[in-house]
Amino acid sequence: MEWQHYNVLRCNMWYVEELVCEMESSLDKNKREGIYEHVEIDLTKELIQSINEQIVQLYKVLEKIQKNFNLKNNPIKASKIIQGGIFSIRETIDETWSSYMEKTSGKINSVDEKKQIDGYLNEILRYTNRIKEITEKDDL
Repeated sequence: MEWQHYNVLRCNMWYVEELVCEMESSLDKNKREGIYEHVEIDLTKELIQSINEQIVQLYKVLEKIQKNFNLKNNPIKASKIIQGGIFSIRETIDETWSSYMEKTSGKINSVDEKKQIDGYLNEILRYTNRIKEITEKDDL
């Protein structure tokens, strides 16, 4: 396997594992709540048990991938994790611009709301662009 493919596979499987961990932790009543993250467990104990069984299977598949492709359990560079997160943020922002939301979800009632949304998104991009610049410095 080419090193580029190896790195992409390894980083993407790490990201999948993170998403699986997030799903798993959302079922925990003691989950930390963030700014937008208030988790209400709306599932029965039986459903939670079924989901947890599937999560166990997901971890097994991730382990198989690691073994079959000899993906070493070396640390992933934080700069690469951050750059991947920034890429995901940018994709999300692209779907959040007021013009895109109007095309997909209907007209936004207020011009002021559109300006506020786009203004906040521009702020997010400004900070994430700065973070990206920092992580791309040659001395990392």
